[in-house]
Amino acid sequence: MTSKVWIRPAEPSDLGVVQDLLTACGLPTEGLKETRLFVLEIDGRLGGTVGYEARGPYALLRSLAVEPLLRGRGYGRRLLRFAIEEVTALGFRAAYGLTTTIPDWLHRLGFIEVPRERLPAELIESAELRGACCANARAFVLRLRDDPEDGSTDVGSDVRDRVREAYGRIAEKQAGCGCGTNLLSSRTFARFIGYSDQELAVIPEEANLGLSCGNPTALAGLQAGEVLLDLGSGAGFDCFLAARQVGPSGRVLGVDMTPQMVEKARAIARRHGFSNVEFRLGEIENLPVADASVDVVISNCVINLSTDKPRVFREAYRVLKPGGRIAISDIAPLRELPRWVRGGVAAYVGCVGGAVLVDEYRQMVEAAGFRDVRVTVKGASACTDSGTRDPIGRAIYAALGLSIGSYVVSIYVEGTKPG
Repeated sequence: MTSKVWIRPAEPSDLGVVQDLLTACGLPTEGLKETRLFVLEIDGRLGGTVGYEARGPYALLRSLAVEPLLRGRGYGRRLLRFAIEEVTALGFRAAYGLTTTIPDWLHRLGFIEVPRERLPAELIESAELRGACCANARAFVLRLRDDPEDGSTDVGSDVRDRVREAYGRIAEKQAGCGCGTNLLSSRTFARFIGYSDQELAVIPEEANLGLSCGNPTALAGLQAGEVLLDLGSGAGFDCFLAARQVGPSGRVLGVDMTPQMVEKARAIARRHGFSNVEFRLGEIENLPVADASVDVVISNCVINLSTDKPRVFREAYRVLKPGGRIAISDIAPLRELPRWVRGGVAAYVGCVGGAVLVDEYRQMVEAAGFRDVRVTVKGASACTDSGTRDPIGRAIYAALGLSIGSYVVSIYVEGTKPG
């Protein structure tokens, strides 16, 4: 028999049961009168609770608890998702939380850890910070709006640091994430997304980390003698293929913000004798490349990670020669996910969370000055596994019950700089 489970606002008659539950879970009960409480009811019996304190433009999430015998069934996640949706709908600028037990859980939902001394002044008078919560509890924030006046944390910088750290680990461990090596070998996966055996034969095996979502070099139509720039070049996978195509009279530049990736790519280039390839450490939003100096800009499943995509396209436009072109492979969602879900997926795999809708992608490229812009939807993304193995699929399915294959597509983006 299916249980009837629902979440509702707490009533005065629930307060005693809520207090008993919080006490049993080792959570503070002070300040409950200042807290907007909700309860999870299962077949008429209270089985969990969550709440928030409203502090100016901020919501402080608290009192998340589930009956011990009901744990492991997803009720805690359900309560927390409900609370986040509630404070988002009410227009709060950010949601904060203090915890000693679930930091990894909050990270997966997109929360970013912040020092307690950097918490907004509005939160200092909350019951949690007045002493109800233990002194060693860690503080986390989830931005719900992009208001620049929220100085609690530089979210763009935090996301960039997290991406850099994650991809640094990939470079060191020779392991992919998101699409690719979770399900298939890197070589098999590369064939699946559009690389031929002939192309793979000229690329050093150690440069293939399974981080691609298409083959932008095939889209670029490279000619001998051209200068190519790869945004987010990683271990050099596409750069080494392009180097063969532009030949000794051409030149290939790769820019990546992860020191370990740049070091790895340089070592591979030296080991295999690629003399027409150069790898530079830098951010794709601030390219260490001269104006009007390259013929082609490519990128492969990287721009979705940027927190300032319009600037990426403006930088690509700046470094291209008049008449130069872009050839980009990326991913795009078919529908918008709630902000807090996007944050959670980004925190988990650094792939889908920053992706933008196809029309928005096209508009950003055109706004940068490119002409003849074409965005081609290739079909379901290679990240199509909605089962238990793929972290992207798990995150989206857990949040909204959607399979990754029904949500994400791979796209090719082309455009030309007038001249």
